[in-house]
Amino acid sequence: MQKQNPFLRLKRYRGDLIENHATEILGTCLLLSSNIKREFVRFLFDGDDKVDLADVETLDVSTQQQLGGYGIVDLLLEAPGTRNIVVEVKVEAEETGPQIQKYRDWLGQTKKGEKYVFSLVKRPSDFKIKDFGGDARHTWRKLYDELYNKYVAVSGKQSLLEPTEKTILEYLLDYMEAERIVSNWTPQQILDYARGVTARKALGTLFEQVKEKLMARQPCPFLEPEIVLHDKDWPCLKIGMKSWKGIFGNQGYLNKLYMYYQTTAAWDGAAEGFLFEIVLWHKPHRNNWALTKPKLAQWIAVLRKNNFRHTTYLKGSRELEGDADKYNFSEAPGTISAWSKDRNVSDISESDLRKMIDSRLVDLCVDRVDQHCAVISAFK
Repeated sequence: MQKQNPFLRLKRYRGDLIENHATEILGTCLLLSSNIKREFVRFLFDGDDKVDLADVETLDVSTQQQLGGYGIVDLLLEAPGTRNIVVEVKVEAEETGPQIQKYRDWLGQTKKGEKYVFSLVKRPSDFKIKDFGGDARHTWRKLYDELYNKYVAVSGKQSLLEPTEKTILEYLLDYMEAERIVSNWTPQQILDYARGVTARKALGTLFEQVKEKLMARQPCPFLEPEIVLHDKDWPCLKIGMKSWKGIFGNQGYLNKLYMYYQTTAAWDGAAEGFLFEIVLWHKPHRNNWALTKPKLAQWIAVLRKNNFRHTTYLKGSRELEGDADKYNFSEAPGTISAWSKDRNVSDISESDLRKMIDSRLVDLCVDRVDQHCAVISAFK
């Protein structure tokens, strides 16, 4: 079972922009871990040995602080009268010169001691922060790498963190990956699923990113997607919608869309790539067959209209030769599943993956999910 990241779950209950949410998550980590806070300050000053880190634990951390006519400071670390550090936090948005200048003016007019203005951004650019009174700009990518290399990559260093701090750091790094603030995988890596841990982590991250993009919709129409990663099965993201209760009933499992990663490493997979399957009926889902059976004719009519084929397996894994809507079932079958006849709908092939970038793959998967969910939602 996938470990639940509270930072990702919290995001679903707040409608904040990604900038605000990322700021709050980072601020929370700095509050909860003195080691992460010390490393973050070292990171801001680019490891400058001249910067005294002895007082880092005395720095108060606040986020989204109103500055009156100077705007809102994203992240503020301060030891009153001694050191004041402003960090402009950006993910998708760009930092602006006038806002950096306002931070500098606010520090100059209201604070004593050392005064610094930094920005934390997603991408490098030619923005010259020093022209507006800033000290330096840094990327989330660099922050991720420094935290990872300090505490994760070198196993002996992990002893520097208390168990709780280690968990907090893992959640922070996972959050950066799942929200696509940093990217540690490529579609091409996933193709090596049968051969290595790196590919499996890449696939898990992709599933997490698709899941988070679906759950970010407001109001969210989706049930919690389930990520299934078992060695002997095809990896799978199982997706359901709240409204499907009116289709499949109150009883049983409602995540009826399966986004499989077909791999040669399991189930006699013939190739590597993604496959989308609609599960109309599966005995282990424990839905109500008495409710399902009379609906099959309409469901299968919807499938035909949308160019889908379906397959039925009876008790004992015996495949039904005809169509489910024309068969007189004496008992509940094992499974009834459907796939689009159009490979551009049902599949994302190995050749597609080889020429794709990570962000495009996430968006394509979400588009395919929407296509299939629309078909299921047409069931009555």
